[in-house]
Amino acid sequence: MKLTIIDISFWQTPLQIDYDLLANHIDGAIIRAAYGTGEDTKFDQHYLELSARGVPVGAYHYLIGSQSMSKQASAFNQITAGKELKLGRWMDVEDTRLLTKLNRAKVLEYAALMPDMGIYTSRSKWQAIMGAGSYLTDRKMWVAHYKVGGEPALPQGWNSYTFWQWSSTGRLAGYSGNLDLNDFSGSEDEWNAWVGDSEPEPPVEEKPLYKAKVKPIAPDRLNVRRTPNGQIVRKINAGDIVGVYQDSAGWSRIGIGEWVMTRYIQRLPDEDLIADGLLDVQLWSQQDIRWGGDRMGSSYITLKQEGCLVTAVSSYLNFLGIDTDPKRYNQLLSTRGGYQTPNKMYWKMPDILWKGQVARAEYQGFSYGQGWETLAQSILDSGRPALAHVDFIPGGSVQQHWVLLIGNIDGVWWMYDPIDGTVSALAARYDKVYRIVGYRRLNG
Repeated sequence: MKLTIIDISFWQTPLQIDYDLLANHIDGAIIRAAYGTGEDTKFDQHYLELSARGVPVGAYHYLIGSQSMSKQASAFNQITAGKELKLGRWMDVEDTRLLTKLNRAKVLEYAALMPDMGIYTSRSKWQAIMGAGSYLTDRKMWVAHYKVGGEPALPQGWNSYTFWQWSSTGRLAGYSGNLDLNDFSGSEDEWNAWVGDSEPEPPVEEKPLYKAKVKPIAPDRLNVRRTPNGQIVRKINAGDIVGVYQDSAGWSRIGIGEWVMTRYIQRLPDEDLIADGLLDVQLWSQQDIRWGGDRMGSSYITLKQEGCLVTAVSSYLNFLGIDTDPKRYNQLLSTRGGYQTPNKMYWKMPDILWKGQVARAEYQGFSYGQGWETLAQSILDSGRPALAHVDFIPGGSVQQHWVLLIGNIDGVWWMYDPIDGTVSALAARYDKVYRIVGYRRLNG
């Protein structure tokens, strides 16, 4: 009997997964827990949902060469602490990008700190990173080689593997997008012996996806319901800080059987990241129900569909002290000639709308998405975020998307992404930057 093991990460959005259905079609899952020193923002939810349905899980760590290996190891240990990882822990050795590429010394340093971890890689990536010779061949091998049938090509020094990732475009009931599919090298009996019955560990305390503040509303009390639109179980006050564990169709879960309307809470930036030096910007999402359905100018295009730039610029202006948000800024653009047909924002509109208060200070394009770092860093050094034009789906023709760069910590660029209002490492989603734009506050 062939076993089906998937590996998933931030890219498989929980709101798009029917976990009940997916769990019936898989035998195991390995989940990305961290990218460098940063936690994968969907790890906890993937883990909780799949574990609750009896799916054995593992965790992997995408390593990058631009950060301390000891800090990355420490972060991964902290993120996975208390988790039952029947499929083990795995180090992802594949980064050969110019600014974050791994090398043999860094991989061996990390491996020495994490003696229990298996290795995910491909034959070509391992060769490019480790060079000639055999290293760490006592570790379990999870090899990537996309083909059907036969056996995968293994890195030098290995003659067997535990998992084989044979496809990145698999389809399974319960999720409409592509999935990485993996085979287990052993028999079903060997699988059962590995992941079989064991003494259950104490339940893992659920961690919130983020914290939020209750907005000022009349009469300063927000209804908390047992289910979305369900029975009221209690009320909370304006200004209260709550943890949010799940977002679904305009509702946010703040506890077990406790839901509030998302429109009445404001997401707060991650305190640890702000403390580490990231700029404290408003984390608005273009899909927010308060403005997601608003049309842009005279077009039928909505902010939810293509409002990334308007949302990011709104956050930028708010950071500079301008009292606005995506809804009000879009209304001004729509009524004051701020869009070139159908929905292209004129860059100088903030200068016109808030004359004497803000002005565009930087605007530069970069061929092939390279060489942008110096300008972006100079803007950050002045205490301002930098608007960055990225390719929404890397590979193929460029699909314009805008994010806000808010820090550079140990060589990792961090961004606020208006597509969903989250903070993450730039390289976790996008690989090139084609334009950098900055605004500044004027005196007076």
